[in-house]
Amino acid sequence: MNALVDTNDLKAEAVTISERVNALVVSTTEEAQEAFGLRNMVKDYIAKVEAHFEPHKKRASEVHKGLCADEKRELAPALQYLTVLDVKLSLFQAAEQKRLEAERLRLEEEARKQAESQTLAQAAAAEAAGDKVEAEAILQAPVEVPAVILPKQKIEGGHFRTDYFGTVTDAAAFFKAAAEDKTGALRALWEPNESSIKKFASSTKGNVKVPGLTFGSRSVPVGR
Repeated sequence: MNALVDTNDLKAEAVTISERVNALVVSTTEEAQEAFGLRNMVKDYIAKVEAHFEPHKKRASEVHKGLCADEKRELAPALQYLTVLDVKLSLFQAAEQKRLEAERLRLEEEARKQAESQTLAQAAAAEAAGDKVEAEAILQAPVEVPAVILPKQKIEGGHFRTDYFGTVTDAAAFFKAAAEDKTGALRALWEPNESSIKKFASSTKGNVKVPGLTFGSRSVPVGR
Protein backbone atom coordinates (compact mmCIF):
# COMPACT_ATOMS: atom_id res chain seq x y z
CA MET A 1 0.00 0.00 0.00
CA ASN A 2 2.82 2.41 -0.85
CA ALA A 3 1.42 3.67 -4.17
CA LEU A 4 -0.01 7.18 -4.11
CA VAL A 5 -3.82 7.35 -4.10
CA ASP A 6 -5.82 10.03 -5.86
CA THR A 7 -6.90 12.47 -3.15
CA ASN A 8 -10.19 13.08 -4.98
CA ASP A 9 -11.06 9.42 -4.51
CA LEU A 10 -10.17 9.72 -0.82
CA LYS A 11 -12.37 12.80 -0.42
CA ALA A 12 -15.30 11.04 -2.08
CA GLU A 13 -14.84 8.01 0.15
CA ALA A 14 -14.70 10.29 3.23
CA VAL A 15 -18.04 11.87 2.26
CA THR A 16 -19.64 8.43 1.89
CA ILE A 17 -18.29 7.29 5.25
CA SER A 18 -19.42 10.52 6.92
CA GLU A 19 -22.98 10.13 5.63
CA ARG A 20 -23.26 6.49 6.70
CA VAL A 21 -21.71 7.06 10.16
CA ASN A 22 -23.92 10.05 10.95
CA ALA A 23 -27.07 8.27 9.75
CA LEU A 24 -26.45 5.02 11.64
CA VAL A 25 -28.32 4.37 14.88
CA VAL A 26 -26.98 1.42 16.87
CA SER A 27 -29.85 -0.13 18.81
CA THR A 28 -29.95 -3.73 17.49
CA THR A 29 -27.47 -6.54 16.94
CA GLU A 30 -27.75 -6.07 13.19
CA GLU A 31 -27.01 -2.35 13.51
CA ALA A 32 -24.05 -3.10 15.81
CA GLN A 33 -22.75 -5.49 13.13
CA GLU A 34 -23.16 -2.70 10.55
CA ALA A 35 -21.29 -0.33 12.91
CA PHE A 36 -18.37 -2.76 13.11
CA GLY A 37 -18.38 -2.99 9.31
CA LEU A 38 -18.28 0.81 9.07
CA ARG A 39 -15.55 0.85 11.65
CA ASN A 40 -13.43 -1.43 9.48
CA MET A 41 -14.19 0.78 6.49
CA VAL A 42 -12.97 3.83 8.42
CA LYS A 43 -9.78 1.99 9.39
CA ASP A 44 -9.21 1.06 5.74
CA TYR A 45 -9.72 4.71 4.80
CA ILE A 46 -7.19 5.81 7.46
CA ALA A 47 -4.68 3.29 6.10
CA LYS A 48 -5.15 4.67 2.56
CA VAL A 49 -4.62 8.26 3.73
CA GLU A 50 -1.52 7.27 5.70
CA ALA A 51 -0.19 5.39 2.67
CA HIS A 52 -0.80 8.45 0.49
CA PHE A 53 1.20 10.76 2.73
CA GLU A 54 3.87 8.28 3.85
CA PRO A 55 6.35 8.83 0.96
CA HIS A 56 5.93 12.60 1.24
CA LYS A 57 6.52 12.46 4.99
CA LYS A 58 9.54 10.23 4.47
CA ARG A 59 11.12 12.66 2.01
CA ALA A 60 10.34 15.60 4.29
CA SER A 61 11.74 13.69 7.27
CA GLU A 62 14.99 12.95 5.44
CA VAL A 63 15.34 16.62 4.48
CA HIS A 64 14.55 17.68 8.06
CA LYS A 65 17.07 15.23 9.51
CA GLY A 66 19.72 16.50 7.12
CA LEU A 67 19.03 20.12 8.03
CA CYS A 68 19.08 19.29 11.74
CA ALA A 69 22.40 17.48 11.35
CA ASP A 70 23.90 20.42 9.46
CA GLU A 71 22.59 22.86 12.05
CA LYS A 72 23.92 20.76 14.92
CA ARG A 73 27.33 20.53 13.28
CA GLU A 74 27.47 24.31 12.71
CA LEU A 75 26.30 25.12 16.22
CA ALA A 76 28.54 22.65 18.08
CA PRO A 77 31.57 24.99 18.44
CA ALA A 78 29.43 27.98 19.49
CA LEU A 79 27.54 25.90 22.07
CA GLN A 80 30.87 24.70 23.43
CA TYR A 81 32.06 28.30 23.69
CA LEU A 82 28.93 29.18 25.66
CA THR A 83 29.56 26.29 28.04
CA VAL A 84 33.17 27.34 28.61
CA LEU A 85 32.18 30.98 29.18
CA ASP A 86 29.36 30.00 31.56
CA VAL A 87 31.74 27.86 33.62
CA LYS A 88 34.28 30.69 33.81
CA LEU A 89 31.61 33.22 34.75
CA SER A 90 30.18 30.87 37.40
CA LEU A 91 33.64 30.40 38.93
CA PHE A 92 34.15 34.17 38.91
CA GLN A 93 30.76 34.75 40.55
CA ALA A 94 31.48 32.19 43.27
CA ALA A 95 34.86 33.80 44.01
CA GLU A 96 33.30 37.28 43.96
CA GLN A 97 30.54 36.27 46.36
CA LYS A 98 33.14 34.77 48.68
CA ARG A 99 35.17 38.00 48.53
CA LEU A 100 32.12 40.17 49.15
CA GLU A 101 31.04 38.03 52.09
CA ALA A 102 34.51 38.35 53.62
CA GLU A 103 34.37 42.12 53.08
CA ARG A 104 30.92 42.31 54.67
CA LEU A 105 32.09 40.39 57.73
CA ARG A 106 35.16 42.65 58.02
CA LEU A 107 33.06 45.82 57.84
CA GLU A 108 30.56 44.42 60.33
CA GLU A 109 33.40 43.64 62.74
CA GLU A 110 34.74 47.19 62.36
CA ALA A 111 31.24 48.59 62.95
CA ARG A 112 30.82 46.40 66.02
CA LYS A 113 34.14 47.54 67.49
CA GLN A 114 33.28 51.17 66.77
CA ALA A 115 29.86 50.79 68.42
CA GLU A 116 31.47 49.15 71.48
CA SER A 117 34.02 51.98 71.71
CA GLN A 118 31.25 54.55 71.57
CA THR A 119 29.33 52.67 74.28
CA LEU A 120 32.39 52.59 76.54
CA ALA A 121 33.02 56.27 75.92
CA GLN A 122 29.42 57.16 76.80
CA ALA A 123 29.56 55.01 79.96
CA ALA A 124 32.86 56.61 80.98
CA ALA A 125 31.42 60.09 80.45
CA ALA A 126 28.36 59.26 82.58
CA GLU A 127 30.53 57.84 85.36
CA ALA A 128 32.85 60.87 85.22
CA ALA A 129 29.73 63.03 85.66
CA GLY A 130 28.93 61.05 88.80
CA ASP A 131 25.98 59.15 87.31
CA LYS A 132 26.98 55.54 87.98
CA VAL A 133 23.44 54.24 87.41
CA GLU A 134 23.40 55.73 83.90
CA ALA A 135 26.87 54.38 83.23
CA GLU A 136 25.77 50.87 84.29
CA ALA A 137 22.63 51.11 82.15
CA ILE A 138 24.68 52.08 79.11
CA LEU A 139 26.99 49.11 79.62
CA GLN A 140 24.08 46.69 80.11
CA ALA A 141 22.19 47.81 77.01
CA PRO A 142 22.76 45.71 73.87
CA VAL A 143 25.21 47.18 71.41
CA GLU A 144 23.47 48.12 68.20
CA VAL A 145 25.59 47.37 65.15
CA PRO A 146 24.31 48.83 61.86
CA ALA A 147 23.83 46.28 59.08
CA VAL A 148 26.43 46.41 56.35
CA ILE A 149 24.91 46.41 52.87
CA LEU A 150 27.40 46.22 50.04
CA PRO A 151 26.45 47.65 46.63
CA LYS A 152 25.16 45.11 44.14
CA GLN A 153 27.60 43.98 41.54
CA LYS A 154 26.97 45.39 38.06
CA ILE A 155 28.52 44.03 34.89
CA GLU A 156 27.84 45.54 31.52
CA GLY A 157 26.35 43.10 29.02
CA GLY A 158 24.87 40.59 31.41
CA HIS A 159 23.96 39.58 34.92
CA PHE A 160 23.69 36.52 37.12
CA ARG A 161 20.36 34.85 37.87
CA THR A 162 19.79 32.57 40.83
CA ASP A 163 18.31 29.22 39.78
CA TYR A 164 16.76 27.04 42.46
CA PHE A 165 16.27 23.29 42.15
CA GLY A 166 15.27 20.31 44.24
CA THR A 167 16.36 16.68 44.27
CA VAL A 168 14.40 13.80 45.81
CA THR A 169 16.90 11.99 48.03
CA ASP A 170 14.37 9.85 49.91
CA ALA A 171 11.27 9.01 47.85
CA ALA A 172 9.43 7.34 50.73
CA ALA A 173 9.95 10.33 53.03
CA PHE A 174 8.93 12.74 50.28
CA PHE A 175 5.72 10.85 49.42
CA LYS A 176 4.84 10.64 53.14
CA ALA A 177 5.35 14.39 53.53
CA ALA A 178 3.31 15.07 50.39
CA ALA A 179 0.47 12.85 51.62
CA GLU A 180 0.39 14.59 55.02
CA ASP A 181 0.68 18.11 53.60
CA LYS A 182 -2.61 19.87 54.29
CA THR A 183 -1.84 22.86 52.07
CA GLY A 184 -1.62 20.78 48.90
CA ALA A 185 1.61 22.51 47.90
CA LEU A 186 3.72 19.35 48.20
CA ARG A 187 1.08 17.17 46.60
CA ALA A 188 1.27 19.38 43.52
CA LEU A 189 4.90 18.23 43.16
CA TRP A 190 3.84 14.60 43.11
CA GLU A 191 2.02 13.90 39.86
CA PRO A 192 0.91 10.27 39.37
CA ASN A 193 2.18 8.62 36.21
CA GLU A 194 -1.09 7.78 34.43
CA SER A 195 0.66 5.62 31.82
CA SER A 196 2.34 3.44 34.47
CA ILE A 197 -0.93 3.16 36.42
CA LYS A 198 -2.72 2.00 33.27
CA LYS A 199 -0.06 -0.65 32.58
CA PHE A 200 -0.25 -1.84 36.19
CA ALA A 201 -4.05 -2.07 35.99
CA SER A 202 -3.82 -4.02 32.73
CA SER A 203 -1.23 -6.48 34.05
CA THR A 204 -3.14 -7.12 37.30
CA LYS A 205 -6.62 -6.78 35.73
CA GLY A 206 -7.40 -4.44 38.62
CA ASN A 207 -7.41 -7.29 41.13
CA VAL A 208 -4.70 -5.79 43.37
CA LYS A 209 -5.87 -3.37 46.05
CA VAL A 210 -3.74 -0.24 46.40
CA PRO A 211 -4.61 2.38 49.03
CA GLY A 212 -5.74 5.61 47.37
CA LEU A 213 -6.02 4.02 43.93
CA THR A 214 -9.24 2.83 42.28
CA PHE A 215 -9.20 0.50 39.27
CA GLY A 216 -11.93 0.19 36.68
CA SER A 217 -12.54 -1.25 33.24
CA ARG A 218 -14.50 -0.42 30.12
CA SER A 219 -15.38 -2.17 26.88
CA VAL A 220 -13.49 -0.91 23.84
CA PRO A 221 -14.68 -1.91 20.36
CA VAL A 222 -12.09 -3.83 18.36
CA GLY A 223 -12.55 -4.71 14.70
CA ARG A 224 -10.52 -6.96 12.51
